[in-house]
Amino acid sequence: FGGWDVEVLGDVNGDGWDDYVTTEGNSAYSGSPTYVYMISGIDGSILYSLVGTPTFLYGRYVANAGDLNGDGIPDFAVQAGNPLQVDVHSGVDGSLIHSIGRPGPLFVNGVLCTAFARTLDGGEDLDGDAVPDLVIGDPLAPNTAGDAAAGRIYVYSGGTQTLTFVDEGGFSGTFIGCGPAQGLGTTLALLGDVDGDGIGDFAAGAPHQPTSPTDWGFVRAYAGQPWTSDGARAGNVNANGVGGVVDVLRVDVGMTGQPSAGQGTSRSLDLTVGLPFSLWMAAPPAGPGIAPYVLWGQVSEALVFQAVTLPFGVGDMAITPPFLAPGDPTLFTLSDTFSYANQLLPAFPAVGQGNGIAVSSVTTGIPFPATFTLQGVILDASSPVGVSVTNALRLHVD
Repeated sequence: FGGWDVEVLGDVNGDGWDDYVTTEGNSAYSGSPTYVYMISGIDGSILYSLVGTPTFLYGRYVANAGDLNGDGIPDFAVQAGNPLQVDVHSGVDGSLIHSIGRPGPLFVNGVLCTAFARTLDGGEDLDGDAVPDLVIGDPLAPNTAGDAAAGRIYVYSGGTQTLTFVDEGGFSGTFIGCGPAQGLGTTLALLGDVDGDGIGDFAAGAPHQPTSPTDWGFVRAYAGQPWTSDGARAGNVNANGVGGVVDVLRVDVGMTGQPSAGQGTSRSLDLTVGLPFSLWMAAPPAGPGIAPYVLWGQVSEALVFQAVTLPFGVGDMAITPPFLAPGDPTLFTLSDTFSYANQLLPAFPAVGQGNGIAVSSVTTGIPFPATFTLQGVILDASSPVGVSVTNALRLHVD
């Protein structure tokens, strides 16, 4: 059964042409070998192959997993094993990166019911850590109530190789045995960022799930979610004041006079290349009325970073300040109204509460695609050390 599944990966051998992976999975003939082939996109030659054994079969289903090992080449995930699992392999040479075991429970009246990895999709960041993640469907799995053929979907973090999300279908009928493999997870799709929060989203179909006495089938769309609440993105301005932590850093996309970006946008906004914008900064509620600040930046696709603790009890940041990692080319000082030294963009100190004022402007916009996160420290009368960490703000220019 050659060509059971085919997935384009991208250029894995450096010849400038996209290559693809295909499976010859689970033959009807007991004990026969199973194969995964990496095929050259330019001439159809086999770049390399993986060969299963009678006790370890490669499955029929394969997916582009994105670059999971950081070598700049896309990797792939394939249904494998007995019992079923998912193996993630290097796109360069097919070497195993890691394996994902089948979650449970999966029994209906004592019968094992699973089609784990019947569907696979990957290559997009669904949790904001700038590492692509993997969605796996099991349309034959029962739900936790024991309903047969309810189906399940699983999201696995590419960064931590851990299960981060599970959903399951509902009752779809009474069956002798496992029922049809048409529950939730029969189909999967990565959607890109459809809700504008900076994180990829995805969808799953369940064609055999009833939606009314006469209708069957539905699609659920899911919003990608940060793998952690990442409180460092909120900063700690006014943490010791009335009302608690507030956002003081905002952006006015298009220079309309009305800034936006706050908790409701995951502190992330999309801009188009060449679109003018201005940065706004408000003084902390406790003062001072004119508040100097320094604003740093980090170039990265990530929405969520590991927290960085500033010295002297200032607080946690979502990005690394340049003074803690000198020589890192992804880090920069955007504006510094304490010293006005080594800044890329001249700015004014923050004035007033609420939205504050426009402290700096980029009237010609950014002329090329880029993604970066801004965050800094600001003078804050409510802080026991005199300064607080601003909220983070991620700008995705495309």
